Amino acid sequence: MWLARAWYESPAYQQILRLRTDHVEGDVLLIEGVGPEYDPRERSQKLQAEAKPEPEPEPESETGAAGRRP
Repeated sequence: MWLARAWYESPAYQQILRLRTDHVEGDVLLIEGVGPEYDPRERSQKLQAEAKPEPEPEPESETGAAGRRP
């Protein structure tokens, strides 16, 4: 965590911080426990796939599912 805080508070990042805060609405989260193998792109894709609504079933034709008129 100290490394993340050091980066955030570094003069280099503070110099460009306004580029983010003036143009992007959002938060920066510093979370302990995320290892170097974590892939945010992979996680984002998984969350987006899980959030997609299930496709609605197609309506049956006038002849019904078995092809006969009621």
